[in-house]
Amino acid sequence: MRVRQELVEAFMHKAWWAIALRGLLGIAVGLLALTRPALTMTAFLAAAGAYFLVDGVFSVLAGFRAARSGARYWPFLLEGALSILVGVLAYRRPFEFALGVVFLVALRFIVTGGAEIAAGNTVRRETGIKEWSLWIAGGASVLFGVLLLASPSIGVSTLIWLAGIYALIFGVALTGSALRLKSFMGQHPHLAA
Repeated sequence: MRVRQELVEAFMHKAWWAIALRGLLGIAVGLLALTRPALTMTAFLAAAGAYFLVDGVFSVLAGFRAARSGARYWPFLLEGALSILVGVLAYRRPFEFALGVVFLVALRFIVTGGAEIAAGNTVRRETGIKEWSLWIAGGASVLFGVLLLASPSIGVSTLIWLAGIYALIFGVALTGSALRLKSFMGQHPHLAA
């Protein structure tokens, strides 16, 4: 156990700067999303498109590898083809791609809200307790989903803002963690060996 702890501590001593760099990158992305949302959306769509294209190629390769070994291959090929299609869509039709993301998020809120309302009804039916909190939460989820569907462009802007706030909080927390780690390692130089 002591050997493992020493390995982890040695790694942390050498990697604090990478954690700090990741945190600073999060801060930069967060600030960019909050101050330049259109540029952020363009960068997001490019990154998402690249991710889906690369993921699709690797899935297709995994399908070929599975076929050669006699394993079930078609799920990999289907997943790869869909990923490639989504990646191409992100580049060729970026606005529609962004609206598709908002549509899926809205649909998720509506389905979740319906499930929360149904759960509230089940609790009432089984126990006689009126579960107002589930009904309110479900209604709020459905309402938010419907609002996203009614005005998807506002939904895209909202998602960018939320992503920016998340990246900023994440970046500040990670940078703080890296600086505390560096301070700890400075106080314990014997761990650097």
